[in-house]
Amino acid sequence: MLAPQIEYSQRLEARQEVFAAKELAHIRIGNCKLLIIAAGLVVAWLSLKDHTFSAAWIAVPLLVYFTLAVLHERVVRARNRAERAASFYRRGIGRIEDRWVGSGETGDAFRDEKHVYAADLDLFGRGSLFELLSNARTPMGEARLAGWLTAPSDVGAILARQEMVAELRDKLELREHLAVVGAELRPRLEAAALAAWSETPPLLLAPSLRIVWALLSVIAAATGVIGLYTGVWWPFYLTLISELLILLWVRKRAESTIEAASANAEGLLLFAEILKRLEEETFSSPRLHTLIATLKRGGSDASASDSASRSVRWLSRIVTWIDAREGLIAKILELPMLYTIQVAYTAEAWRLQCGAQMRAWIETTGEMEALLSLAAYS
Repeated sequence: MLAPQIEYSQRLEARQEVFAAKELAHIRIGNCKLLIIAAGLVVAWLSLKDHTFSAAWIAVPLLVYFTLAVLHERVVRARNRAERAASFYRRGIGRIEDRWVGSGETGDAFRDEKHVYAADLDLFGRGSLFELLSNARTPMGEARLAGWLTAPSDVGAILARQEMVAELRDKLELREHLAVVGAELRPRLEAAALAAWSETPPLLLAPSLRIVWALLSVIAAATGVIGLYTGVWWPFYLTLISELLILLWVRKRAESTIEAASANAEGLLLFAEILKRLEEETFSSPRLHTLIATLKRGGSDASASDSASRSVRWLSRIVTWIDAREGLIAKILELPMLYTIQVAYTAEAWRLQCGAQMRAWIETTGEMEALLSLAAYS
């Protein structure tokens, strides 16, 4: 491996080149979207007003626009990540050149004026030891590093930590990835609230009733189709009455279950990305091996084969369904499909299988971030 300053400088230059390329693509795609909007208006005018050609041609600029919109979002995300990676290396170079004061997190949230040595040793605040050391981008990583700085550890734990830091010293790609994704994750994940929700005891009735609710939804759909074709509506109405009674009986518990899931779907996807990156690493240190094994085991169910990243990604989809409750389609489907109840039981099923592991996944991520901060300085 090259000397740190040379390595950081080369990587900074490479990330800046990526940023410049993505910024140019961002501008070009934005201009193309404006042209497509203009072309779409012309097509709509010629087809609807002058009847020059079929109105079906309006679908062409719409399809092109939505394709460009998807591509644009990916380009913007890649540009932003390149900029965050460049910032990571700028700060690293600043730390090497002793220009780091004011460039990082101060850790003021962990300041305790009554602590026996924190103030004397400038552990927190501008120009503090915490600001010098911390590359953590998530609250759990910062909390773990602050805990190590403010509390004693036994000799065995210290030696194990030193061994892990030595192995992680050259893991620059891993440090960059966690810093880049962690910065994106930070405002989107409340780790403490997520862990608390995951560990909440079940609120709903027997999980097996989930099958009954699903069958009722199928029956509602089937009887609705029968009514449309035959004009016989009483089976559909009878099903709706049954579902209405079920909603009155279960809905309050269901809403309590999903409203407490104060998570952000995009944040969970980013958290899953970090977990996936950690799961892909191999280590020789027993403690590091144990940490990663915690992520690879997945849920508490002995038959569960999903890893932590796959479980969290599944939870992000559930949260997306929860957020969709406010949409028009979900409100229309509330009674015939028992939407709220179906989503709540799905969330409860996830919690029963994986919830007990969430705190361990969060703590593992925090410990890895704290270790990587020490490894970077090392």
